[in-house]
Amino acid sequence: MYKYQKPQRTFRKKIGRPCRLFGKDFISISQAARHYALNYKTVYQHVNDNLFTDGDFAEYQKNNGAFFNDELDLDIDEFGVEVAHND
Repeated sequence: MYKYQKPQRTFRKKIGRPCRLFGKDFISISQAARHYALNYKTVYQHVNDNLFTDGDFAEYQKNNGAFFNDELDLDIDEFGVEVAHND
């Protein structure tokens, strides 16, 4: 190496925290969140609490969707938009 040449920097790939979610292994929590199109914080909590390591994602979607839809009474306003009302 010559005196005027600077040494090349080496770039290290960041290694994520490996996890298992819905029966599939991932190299990081963010990869699992992207794969299932879930919020990172939600997946992070599931991994920390060791929830949903095995199981079916469709069943998870069905149960969580039913939970939210049963809680809300939705009306359609004059513009065709669903609006929640409090009773």
